[in-house]
Order: sequence, then structure tokens, then C-alpha cells
Amino acid sequence: MSGGYAKINGTQRKIVGAWSKVNGTWRKGSVVSAKVNGQWKEAWKNAFPSPTFLIYPNTIIRGDTFTWTTDSITGANYEIQSRYNGGSWSASTFSSTPTGSFTASSNTANTSIQLRVRAVAPGTHDKQSGWYEGPTRSLGADVLDKPTGLTYPTTLTRGQKITVRWNAKSDVKYHLQAVYNDGTPTATLYSGFGGGSADYYISTGTSNSKVKFQIKGGKSGYIDSPYTVGPQITLNPQKLATISSISAPKPYQGQTITVSWGAVTNATTYQLEVQYNNGSWIRAYTGSNRSYTAKVSSTATSIQWRVRPTAIGYADGDWKYSDQVSVALPPLKQTTWTATLVRSWRSKEDWGWRDPSDTGDTDSIDRMYQGSWNSPPWWGNHRGLAFFNYNSIKSTLAGKDIEKVRVYMYRINAGGYVSGQSIKLWTHNYASVPSGRPDLSYVQGPFSSFARGEGKWITVDNKVAERIRDGSAKGIALYREDELGYLFMSPNVKIEVTYR
Repeated sequence: MSGGYAKINGTQRKIVGAWSKVNGTWRKGSVVSAKVNGQWKEAWKNAFPSPTFLIYPNTIIRGDTFTWTTDSITGANYEIQSRYNGGSWSASTFSSTPTGSFTASSNTANTSIQLRVRAVAPGTHDKQSGWYEGPTRSLGADVLDKPTGLTYPTTLTRGQKITVRWNAKSDVKYHLQAVYNDGTPTATLYSGFGGGSADYYISTGTSNSKVKFQIKGGKSGYIDSPYTVGPQITLNPQKLATISSISAPKPYQGQTITVSWGAVTNATTYQLEVQYNNGSWIRAYTGSNRSYTAKVSSTATSIQWRVRPTAIGYADGDWKYSDQVSVALPPLKQTTWTATLVRSWRSKEDWGWRDPSDTGDTDSIDRMYQGSWNSPPWWGNHRGLAFFNYNSIKSTLAGKDIEKVRVYMYRINAGGYVSGQSIKLWTHNYASVPSGRPDLSYVQGPFSSFARGEGKWITVDNKVAERIRDGSAKGIALYREDELGYLFMSPNVKIEVTYR
């Protein structure tokens, strides 16, 4: 067939030269026959020679792009086809070079792949050579893409509840883990399809100093994805719970009280502080006990306590406060001391301390005299002294506030002026009877007239007890510089002190 037009393969073509059907395909050119391997075969006279090899990798993964290589045939382009699982050949792709790239299907149903190549004319893609079929290769599973969008808080505390999030696909099974201290993953937060978030409590273990989270995906027909690893976060110590209760009595000044409080899990030490009069907080106790005995300040008008738990590896718990309460004055106490000795000194020249030889009156030595008898014979002006166990008074009143002082005296129903006589009170600083005239310190008077045979308690200035408490006096005395008020008291002299 030459010249004119003919319909070939459904296309009207102009006839130039001869067309022949070769191996079921119409080809332009002459058909020749040759015996090949003992068989007669038809060939197209003007066709390119067939490639003699086709090389591509032994291992191909679904979705991978790989390189193929074949013969370099002068003047030819290359037509490539593929097929999967030994099925039909695909549509052609063309390459101008004997080396090209090919992307394998990612369809998980495909388990094998084969390529074939032939030489063709550039542009027209005619003058096709015979096909050269490459080897059939198994298709390996594709590696699933790493999960994306892994997020969690960047500030973390031991024991904190958090939410870890990621971008999820419903057909992918995710495996989410926590990794502490760069060690082996110790906790699985989530294992399942989809998801997208998981709640988790950070470990309370004090040995864990840092944490990060990692997630991978798995899907049927795919190799599990590599882990996506999130940032590593340094863990803040877990905060201890607040103590539930604190108990402290309402005290008075100087009182010894016990403060107690509740226990807190993981606490090893408790810190107790006290505040007086809305001032600064003062550390009262640090230790493992849950009670503390303390003496309340003697100057406090208000008091408040607070306590908190502590432990190594934990943040201190919040302070637990007691109620602020007023501090009462201490309860009043009253103590009475009786004179251990009374003696009287008189100013008449060379007489000094009274004794029985003066008058023959053996009772006169144990009397507490005041004033002078102004009718002859004149006995001189008296200084009557009462001695006490002053050390007892001093120690009892040490640090105490003295509220009231009374003195008891009984005027003997004899001697002295018949009428009532006022006294003038002094203090002295003698533990025993001195050898000469006693020195005295004024307190108060004249006051409180005593009749013969009258005994009574009289309220006196607080200086009487304060001087003994503070060490500047040891007892009391009667003395009238004006020489009036002549009387004498029994030795039953007492001091009563009311104090807190």
C-alpha cells in the first residue's frame, strides 16, 4: 500500500511509503522476516532496536520515587509503562533520556510492581522498538507520616493535670507516651484511633526533674511513623497541700499554751510562726511535730498563729492562719508574807535599838515603834523596822505587774498616846538588824490612824512591793520625822501583794 490516504488504527493518514501490520500493530515501512531462535518473526525494517536492559531498585516502598535506567539508543526517546500485581499495563509516560524517575503507587492493595520500556521516535513516538520488561519487584509498606501538632503546656508542676493535643486522623492509631529525665518512656497516655487530645497527671515523684511527650502513628498497610517528640520541660516542684486546721487557745499574757495543727501528706517539716499586736511574723518552731508549747508574750495585746508544711522536693504549702484573738491580762494572784522579825531603833543618845533592859519590859523588844513620848522621861524618836523573807518576795514578783499592795498592822492596846495615831510608811534595805541607825526610803503618809487595840489592812503605795521586787528594798518601816504619832505595833506585820 503506497500513495493516497488510508485509515490506520482509526486515523486517516497520508500514505508515504508502505504500511504493514507487525505483531498486530500497523507500522510505516517495510516488513521483513527473519529466523530468530529457530522461529520466523516479522520485524519492522525502520524501527529502533529494542532496549536490552531495564534497571531499577530491588527494594521499592509504596509511594517512593525511584530511578530507572535503560540502554542509550541513538536518536530515540523512551516509552515507560508499569503494572501492579501482574495486572494490565498502565498508560505510557515518555522520557527523552535513558534514565528517569518513577513514583510507585501508595495504594496498599498493590504488593508488586513491574516496568517495561521501549525506544520510540521523538515527538511522533513511532518507530517503536520491541518492549523490554524489567524485573518484578515486591512493594514494601510505606512509612506513615509523623503526627503533627503535638502541643502541651510549657510550664509544668509535679502532680499537675494537663491536656496533650495533636492533629488526629480517624484512620490512624496513635500511641502517646511520657518520657521523664530522658529515660525509657514510663507512661502511655493514649493508644487508639483518632483522639486528638489526652488528659494526664504529671508524676509526683520528686526524682523526676523533666519531662517530654512523644507520639507516633500506625495504619494498616503502613510502617508505623517515627515518633514526633515535643519539647522537654523542667518540672516545678509539686506544692504541698494547705494544712486543714490549726488550734490555739485564747491566752492571757505570759501564759504557756500549746498550738496544734493537722497533718499533710508528704510533708516532713512544719514551720510555725506567731504575730503579736499586728507586728512582724516571728518563727516559733520548725520540726516534724504537729504541736508546739510556747509562752505568750507578757506585753501582747493580740496574737495570731500561722503554720505551713515543707518537704525536700516539694514547694511549701500555703500558710494556714489561726484566728487573731486579743490577749487578756493574766489572772490576778495574791500572796501574803508575814514579818520574820520586828525591831525598833530610837534616837536618844547612846540608846539605839530597844531591848528589855531599857524599861524592864521584856515585850518591848518585839514591838514596832513609831514617834516619841514627849513627856519625861523622853525615850527618843523611833524607827520601827519589819524584816521579811525578801528573797521569796523578790522571786515571786519577778517579771510580774503589781496591781495592789496592802499592809496589816495591829496596834497593841497599851502604851503610846490614848488617841488614834497616824502612821508614816517607809522601806528599808536590810536583811537583818544593822548595827547603827537604819536608813529609810520614804513611801507615803502620814495616813490611816490606828486606835489602841485596832488591827487592820491598809492599802499602800505599790512602791513597797516594787522596791523589794526590783532589789532596792527588803522590808518596811514606821518613822515620823516630826516625832508625832507615838505608838507601837505587834510583831504580826504582813505584806499582801496582788499581781499578774
